[in-house]
Amino acid sequence: TSQKLLSPLLEKEEADATSTISAPALTMNLVNASLGSGILSLPWAMAGASVVVGAGLTFFVLLLNGLTNLILVSAAERHKAFDLGSLMGKLPGAWSRPVRWACDVSIWLSVGLTLVGYFIVVADALQPFLSSSETFSQSGKAVAVSLGALIVTPLCFLDQNRLAFSSTLSVAANIYLLCVICYLFVRRPPEVRPHFCMLGEGWGAVTMCSALMQAIIFQMCSIPMYERLEHRSPKRFAACVSASFTFVFFLFMAMSLMALSLFGPHVSSNILQDLPDNSAGN
Repeated sequence: TSQKLLSPLLEKEEADATSTISAPALTMNLVNASLGSGILSLPWAMAGASVVVGAGLTFFVLLLNGLTNLILVSAAERHKAFDLGSLMGKLPGAWSRPVRWACDVSIWLSVGLTLVGYFIVVADALQPFLSSSETFSQSGKAVAVSLGALIVTPLCFLDQNRLAFSSTLSVAANIYLLCVICYLFVRRPPEVRPHFCMLGEGWGAVTMCSALMQAIIFQMCSIPMYERLEHRSPKRFAACVSASFTFVFFLFMAMSLMALSLFGPHVSSNILQDLPDNSAGN
């Protein structure tokens, strides 16, 4: 009887099978993970870097992050360590513990700063609605950030299969934004469309890299996502990364090019701020 009480309710293989995620769902989650708040700054960053340089940097940053993700999941599969801190702890020698702590602290700090960027976007998006109310007009940004935190916090506890639904909504929102920009561009007369730099050089390339890295870096999430992949293998994960990053490349380029064609080199660092104040823009 005591042995029965101590035995798990589900065998490990059976428990793992109930929480796996399909390759299409993982691909959608990877796309969503790549659509950080940096995508809203890409047109502004590309205005300083030029279109050709921006396109090359986008390809390079996606390739670099794709390769690092594949290296990490291959090492995770070999050592059966499915989070970045644990994987750092597998390093040989006395440095494994300090490196693991340094890795964990850097993740906490970098993700914390990224969340600040997300909540700035949330506050900017909700500000027009809250400013119309006398109750929230004085503290609109604080209320907007609080509402954003209340909405997002439950998502942190969802299984990856359920996150695929919210990821689909997030990707759809970005596609909708692109459609709005394309619609506004088509309606603008050709003679008033602005000019922008197609090829140039300067410090804008550094800003472009920074915006891309903010949008695309999710190595701290890739290993736990890989752990739940159905019939997981590095080769299967590589196919998901290739599909997701190909889509992300074309989305980034289309968003940047159309926004520059519509708003010109003076586009805002948050593209949402340049949208018209109507039902489509809000």
